[in-house]
Amino acid sequence: MAGRQVLVSPHSFCTALLAGWLCMGVTLCWAEPVNLKLDNVLPDWSISGYNTYRADTFEHSGDTTASPYPNRGFQQFDDFNLNFSRQFSAYETVNAQISGTVDDSEYRTAKEGLIFERGYLTWEKGDVGIPFRMEFGDFFGNQTYRTLQRSLKGFQIELQPELFLGKRHSIQLFGGITNQNYRELNDEKDFFSGASWLIPETQLGLFSLTVVNNTTEPVNNNSKLSQTVYSMAWGKAAEYFQQKLEIEAEYALFNGDHSSGAEQHQKDEGFFAQLKGKSNNIPLTYRFRHERYGDDFRPNGSSITANQRSTEIHLGWRFSTGLSVRGRLQTFRTNWETINPTDRDVAGLTLSGTFIPAIQLSGTVGSFVSDNETRDDTTRSLTHSTNASFSLPIVDHWVGRFGGLLTEVDNRVSGDTTVSRQISVGVDHDFDISGFIGSISPSLVLRNTTIAGSVTTSDISPAMSLYLTKGNHNLALSHNTLLQDSRSLTGNDTDTHQTSLNYSYSWNSHQFQIEGNYFDRNPIPGDDTHAYRIGVSWTYNFDRPARAARPAQPVQQVSPEERGAAVVEASGSYNAVANIADLAPGMDMGVIQARLESWGIIDPLVRSGLSIYETPFIEAIDHRQRLGLISSNNELTKSVLAIEFDDLGDIDSTLQVYEEVRKVLFDRYGPPINRIEEGEFSSSLGADLRSGRFTRIIDWETKTGKLRFGIPFRTDGQVRMELIHASNFPTGENNFWSIEQLR
Repeated sequence: MAGRQVLVSPHSFCTALLAGWLCMGVTLCWAEPVNLKLDNVLPDWSISGYNTYRADTFEHSGDTTASPYPNRGFQQFDDFNLNFSRQFSAYETVNAQISGTVDDSEYRTAKEGLIFERGYLTWEKGDVGIPFRMEFGDFFGNQTYRTLQRSLKGFQIELQPELFLGKRHSIQLFGGITNQNYRELNDEKDFFSGASWLIPETQLGLFSLTVVNNTTEPVNNNSKLSQTVYSMAWGKAAEYFQQKLEIEAEYALFNGDHSSGAEQHQKDEGFFAQLKGKSNNIPLTYRFRHERYGDDFRPNGSSITANQRSTEIHLGWRFSTGLSVRGRLQTFRTNWETINPTDRDVAGLTLSGTFIPAIQLSGTVGSFVSDNETRDDTTRSLTHSTNASFSLPIVDHWVGRFGGLLTEVDNRVSGDTTVSRQISVGVDHDFDISGFIGSISPSLVLRNTTIAGSVTTSDISPAMSLYLTKGNHNLALSHNTLLQDSRSLTGNDTDTHQTSLNYSYSWNSHQFQIEGNYFDRNPIPGDDTHAYRIGVSWTYNFDRPARAARPAQPVQQVSPEERGAAVVEASGSYNAVANIADLAPGMDMGVIQARLESWGIIDPLVRSGLSIYETPFIEAIDHRQRLGLISSNNELTKSVLAIEFDDLGDIDSTLQVYEEVRKVLFDRYGPPINRIEEGEFSSSLGADLRSGRFTRIIDWETKTGKLRFGIPFRTDGQVRMELIHASNFPTGENNFWSIEQLR
């Protein structure tokens, strides 16, 4: 962002801001029809959206290279969003959206002024000879993981003709570019086009044929690169010998250019196969997976690693007490087509769930061994890692937390051994005072690291967090201190203090938010670093249903049971399979509990306004899951499914787990209405979440609100996936949407 003005340019910003507030003014007219007498504007359309104005000030002093906020001064932007929808019949709907920002912040975008970031028009019609779905503008190119997984701007048309076998097939045609916004669109920089044909399931299974072409002009490269990837995929669900099986396979062929190749016009192939199974007689799950990608198999739209071969075996068992055990054997060969490949063999075992039901002791214990070596023996290492985390109710409204981590890395080339030890303890206290519901959570982490038997670092990290809510008020406050004592002659002793505050107030359609972050780093020797951010925001949400959807009569008073039943009906009939979309905001908690019991989900840990279930809520996901229900006045406010990573230290594993969960949700809920995936998985994932450099947000609409999946920022620093069903969420790319009280 070099060359940008740090301070506000009043003329440029105000000019652009007027355009944003013009959109806001129009939406206010639609949102307040009684007062402004504009009820007849598009009366058959549902109109919703939001407008958020945010202002921040950033400051730093001392050693600015260590500051989490590289840019100083006053920063501001205004985000806007408009949604239109009309249902012409049970088989025909039209949806449209436009969103963007008026930006004068170096943290929001790389551009200034009025920026239209996303927009689409979708027309779906099923009561014609050939049912179709047309998308123009932003859409998600959701083909296979080896061909295309990208958010694009362009078009996608799906036709469902009735062809051979008397079944309807699905044919997709698409084309689009990868621009982040609609400013300076250039189809020569990164343009995708292609088609796919999905053949409906027969006795042989489900088949799909896909072809994707990409033309791009890499940075610092005057030559245009063109590539095409062809794919044939197959899948089948079957049941043999009391085993429910899901089989997938895909073969893909790459032909063309890629920026990593010294020579162009390359040909290479990729292969994937997976078998997932579940026994009907015993609580056993299993998964076998094999992937192989050549060095020149580099589709620009895929989500794979080139020049890698891997084989994996995953087994799971669930005990009658609710405790589950998962084991994995994995072998990876990277750079496998070179003369010096790297082999990595991993074996891991994880226990999670409720260990002692009588006292509600729950948690996770995991251990893995990783052996890494190159063919020329320049790299040879063996890693052992064991971690554990538990929670235990102590007395009423008090829950203890404790855990540990032990990692040992043996460098077989140098002969040195590095050992890291960590112990953590904490407690959560829930309280309800005069209508204020909250929790306070002090904690302490001790860790040290030794190399070749000598202590090199010793860390102490005390922390405190507070969550408080009453009505429309919500407050989250946390403070963390890290005291690093270096025992080496060349190391520094460093004290780091970080404080975060987030307060929000909701009033009717308005939400006001105050956010503050303070950072203080004191190395000895070295220069101190002081930095802070203070931000305020105002969001206006509006939702004007179509005239036909409005009640003709005043709403009558109903009992909680009737209200719960009405919400159940609004959310659609529920499945026998657990589905968080069936846990709708506003439902009576008695109805919720009956539904959970029908799914076999019982015995929660009950805290103030929060019920927590250790449960494999989505059976297709192998990792630890906890279902949290937040309620007020015996009504469900939000439901959340927290999904944990096995090993955050293994970036490849973390990325793979995220993609696996995302695929399960795409298969269940279909294409999302909003998808923001920015930043890369790295060892600094927690810090990137805090700074906004990493964002994973995927939204689906439900009849009673929204589903949101992603990796939110948490004030306690925990990194996990969350799937939340709520009436609304923070707007834009705001990472602060986690359910803080579920720890």
